[in-house]
Amino acid sequence: VGLLPDERFGIVVLGNLDHAEFRHALMLRAFDLQLGDTGRDWSDELLGLYRGFAAQADSARSARETQRRIGTKPLLPLSQYVGTYTHPVWGDLVVGETGDGLTACMGMENQLRGSLVHWHYDTFRIQLGDGRSEPDWVQFVLARDGTVSELRFGADGELVFRRKP
Repeated sequence: VGLLPDERFGIVVLGNLDHAEFRHALMLRAFDLQLGDTGRDWSDELLGLYRGFAAQADSARSARETQRRIGTKPLLPLSQYVGTYTHPVWGDLVVGETGDGLTACMGMENQLRGSLVHWHYDTFRIQLGDGRSEPDWVQFVLARDGTVSELRFGADGELVFRRKP
């Protein structure tokens, strides 16, 4: 949705795929046409921008690979990571255990589900949802008594979920 209130002009561009960024190019082109400017190629500019984002993601992925410590194991038995962890905005993230390892689910009616794949130490990779997004990261944090007190979610552990008693 884009609005030019002074022009009394608005546009809605819909796509059937999340992150279909071409919709932004269409909206900006429509704004330019409304304002009488036709010289800018938004499609080309945005394509370059998003290719740059993809290159940054590839670089970050490579950096994580070089930092990985192969041959490590979680500090605790997997059963000790099982529990419900909560975040003030994102709600509950529930970690469970199956015969194949740890799983996690979150969201309304736990619709975002994925398997936790051991990365190194107490860090795991997770692919939530339908697999279209990049895998994310879960790092379990131990309290002084050696029990899991929280998990940190995201590439930099920016979302802290505290373990519920």
